[in-house]
Amino acid sequence: MGFIRKTFLSDISRTLLEQLTVELGVDAREAARIIDRGRVRHRGKIIRHKSARIYGEVTYLIHEPSRIEITPLAIADGFAVYDKPSGLLVHPKKISDEPTLLDAARREFGPKANIVHRLDRETSGLVIVAFGLGYEAAFRALFANHQVTKCYHGWVRGRLREPLVIDAPIASASDNDPIRVAMKIAPHGKPAQTHIEPLCYDECHDATKLLIKPLTGRQHQIRLHLFHVNHPLIGEPIYGLEEHLAKAYLEGAMTQEKRLSITGAPRLMLQAQELAFVFSGKEYHFRSQLPFKLP
Repeated sequence: MGFIRKTFLSDISRTLLEQLTVELGVDAREAARIIDRGRVRHRGKIIRHKSARIYGEVTYLIHEPSRIEITPLAIADGFAVYDKPSGLLVHPKKISDEPTLLDAARREFGPKANIVHRLDRETSGLVIVAFGLGYEAAFRALFANHQVTKCYHGWVRGRLREPLVIDAPIASASDNDPIRVAMKIAPHGKPAQTHIEPLCYDECHDATKLLIKPLTGRQHQIRLHLFHVNHPLIGEPIYGLEEHLAKAYLEGAMTQEKRLSITGAPRLMLQAQELAFVFSGKEYHFRSQLPFKLP
């Protein structure tokens, strides 16, 4: 169902934060998130001051899960692992009715289930969902402290024969950059390292399948680092493409046939293949079961 607009009427003066917790039945953290994202209106105006005292009619936007059929790969105590197909969003994108993995997770495990890390829409593979008191914070701490081992598979252009560690700092695009969503290699950027190792070579496509281990977690790190060493991912729609083609992709104006002819695939050929970590004293190691072949 995505985001929907609802209204409640209160004849008691309370702070905005109190009104939402009472009327919506959510905790203070969730109420604060709704306010901070500009999803509450009072008397026709967006209101962001949590301590503002209000009464009367209040309109708010809230996300209600769409129905989407995807079964968890594994369920454990306090968390589940999904094998996300390429093309499925992890989180809702702005005010959209498009189904997401979060929809599936909340229908399965309740409204407080949350995804604790991100994959791009086109990247397939493993995603962790936490549910239950304290589990989300525990998993976020694992990721923040680099206690989750992540391994990807990726198909790249050209032949690689030896393992390589790509060490190149990454910065966000500036106002002067033509593609604002693209990251860039820059001396002033944040440190970023990616280990890559060739697994096999496809002579027909002149493509190498890689085992990829990001040692840091910067946005678009794998995609940008592989382009930086002249082996972009097959299906890469931004890095390495001419500006007008990248913009056509971002604006939804590039057909799948056009993308296939230009980039070699109608999707980004990157998959989150393995996750390994220790949680609550137990070791876990998950592997994606999704097929991952060149088109």
